[in-house]
Amino acid sequence: MKQITAVVENTTLDEIQAALPDMPVWSTTVSTVHQYEGRDVATHVYRGVRYTTRFTDRVRLDIQVDDNGVDEVINWITFATEVGLVGPAQVSIMSPDAVLDIRAGQSARKLAAAA
Repeated sequence: MKQITAVVENTTLDEIQAALPDMPVWSTTVSTVHQYEGRDVATHVYRGVRYTTRFTDRVRLDIQVDDNGVDEVINWITFATEVGLVGPAQVSIMSPDAVLDIRAGQSARKLAAAA
């Protein structure tokens, strides 16, 4: 089992989310994050005061996939983020040592055997 973490534009979430049911995905967690760009990205006015931010809003996807489905998920994320992408997408792959379903009290291997 692998965990894929992808930080992508907000606009690409719909394309990625539409494809996930057709892929061998165990679970998906979606979070809103702020990515540091290192340059002035946007100027905002709040109560008459103008300020500049160096952070952009992004979506972080934590996807747990079987070992044989990693390439398929990464290819789809790459395809979805290349279309109309304003900023870069970042994808990392990790191997979790153990995955435990707290509600059921089962490890991922027992869950895979039951499925």
